[in-house]
Amino acid sequence: MIQVYTTFSLALLVFAAVQLPTWTEAKAPAKDITQIEHIVLFMQENRAFDHYFGTAAGVRGFGDPNVVMSKDTNRTCFWNPVTPPLAGTPPPPPGVSHLLPGYINHQGGDSNDRWQCSVAGSNGWQQNHAAYDNSNVNKWATKNTPFSLAYYRRQDIPLHFAIAEGWTLADNYHESVISSTNPNRISWLAGTIGIDQAKRNLGGPAIDNAETPGCETASDGSSYSCYPYKWKTLPDYLQQAGISWQVYQDTDNFDDNPLAWFNQFQQAPNNSALARKGMSFVDLDKFYADAQHGTLPQVSFIIGPTELSEHPPYGPLDGAWLQNKVVDAVTKGAKYDSTALIISYDETGGWTDHVMAQFPSLHEAANEWIVDPYNKSLGPQPVGPGFRVAFYVVSPFTRNGGLFSEPAAHESQILFVEQWAKAINKPFKQESITQWRRTQLSDLTSMFDFSSKDTSLPSLPDVRAASQDSKGNYNGYATCKAKYGALQPLVPWAQKDAEAWVLEKGFKRVRGTPSEGHFYVFEQSNRALSFDAKAGALSTSAAVGDHSSVDQRFVMHAVSRQLKNKAFYLSPAAVGVEQFVGKDGKLTEDEKKAAVFVFDVAKDGKGYAIRAEAKLPGGFEGKSGASIFSVAY
Repeated sequence: MIQVYTTFSLALLVFAAVQLPTWTEAKAPAKDITQIEHIVLFMQENRAFDHYFGTAAGVRGFGDPNVVMSKDTNRTCFWNPVTPPLAGTPPPPPGVSHLLPGYINHQGGDSNDRWQCSVAGSNGWQQNHAAYDNSNVNKWATKNTPFSLAYYRRQDIPLHFAIAEGWTLADNYHESVISSTNPNRISWLAGTIGIDQAKRNLGGPAIDNAETPGCETASDGSSYSCYPYKWKTLPDYLQQAGISWQVYQDTDNFDDNPLAWFNQFQQAPNNSALARKGMSFVDLDKFYADAQHGTLPQVSFIIGPTELSEHPPYGPLDGAWLQNKVVDAVTKGAKYDSTALIISYDETGGWTDHVMAQFPSLHEAANEWIVDPYNKSLGPQPVGPGFRVAFYVVSPFTRNGGLFSEPAAHESQILFVEQWAKAINKPFKQESITQWRRTQLSDLTSMFDFSSKDTSLPSLPDVRAASQDSKGNYNGYATCKAKYGALQPLVPWAQKDAEAWVLEKGFKRVRGTPSEGHFYVFEQSNRALSFDAKAGALSTSAAVGDHSSVDQRFVMHAVSRQLKNKAFYLSPAAVGVEQFVGKDGKLTEDEKKAAVFVFDVAKDGKGYAIRAEAKLPGGFEGKSGASIFSVAY
């Protein structure tokens, strides 16, 4: 069944009633964003957000107060039924009916190293659409594998946590396509998988990792993954706009350079700009040297080696070694003060995440849907955006930035480059990005605070060197396999629900427009918005240093089911998420009587202006400069 959301009617009624403004992101003035002279786009492989950061304090992780309730179980989507048969593992013990996400190193012993080489399930279209299960989001165990539900903690991937928290982490960044590597990397550098382009014989739509000339045949007889692809990529636009760029890659690039799948690059003469900049092997050592000397091009793309890609079974710690080298080269380089290093992952790798993006209905955007190519009886299926993946940005303008929760996907990186190019008077527009994505996805600019440049560096943990053989070839997986043999953890069938995860306590300051999935504290002038239980109404109280007061904690509920949303209802956390702050400032269980709250990012990027249908206590009404913290206690 096709899931179609009625996204406009409620939103229009609310906006008409209270005259709330339409979404306007905090666009940095051109003179500010032009402080960036070098953009580095570095994409790794196959790691879902929950799988890496689900236990981190303040993120939309395993403590999500807005978690999806699965219709078929009437439980949260963390609760995965385990009706046999299960792929890759024996059936569960008698009496076990479900599986929750579980710590990958729950066995202890040498598992902290052994399970670095573990794999999940499939990252393919079929398995991940099946895990989504028409919005139930609870079929990871049965439609992928029980191993999909494994996650790491800070002690397992300390460098990832340190980079993400030393600068700015995003917890609402999604794979562009509910599928595997190639469709997502094509979206990263070409803006689309090509549903519209296929109609013009430009190749696509890219559904899988096929790289054989010609087309594949779908179950309904139509063609898909027509290869090679022929529409314009981001580097094509950069070249045309006169913006310098370069792909940095070793000869072992894991076939992860999406430009190699496009006809114009395949056919480019050896001495042409497309061949020299996009297809030649300008290696990572050259990147490190260019970063050190301040001679990077305006836009750089990094494609890592196979064993350092973090694609299972290639471990996170080997990938951390590469990330450390890249971050070290950038942050200690001559031009760090004008650089943005954007680190992302292409797709989930079959690892679990519990947040699917709010994609459009078939009626809203037909070019975001396609008849399932493997099973036509399923009818039209959403392309994406899909589940979340890890994402963080290293820059003097994102230092100590905390948490960014605007909805984003791989196209957002292109949108950011577009905004920057416009500011430096070399504008272009990637025409392949669909109108829906261009309208709904963040351009990432409000992830940066261009009014404050902080070139200090956090203390990063030491990282073990990636394993190499006598010839200098990376061999982490072979070494792991030889040392341990069995590389899959035991499925934690015996874990109690309360033991499924241990969440970190703490907070993160919010950048950009906030979103669902968090416990928020709103502060201004040393006062915090609070709910006075005795009076049964909104009030203020003295702000707490660690933002830990439960009376100052609120959960937000999006008014509209659009992906990009800035109007919310509020529930005081102390009384639960089933009651809302009403228009009279008191509690109500009737959503129709709930007050709408709007959080505008100040034009200078300094805090928020909070407006609401309900009367706000003194100090908040109509004033900018409020701070928002996402907390976990």
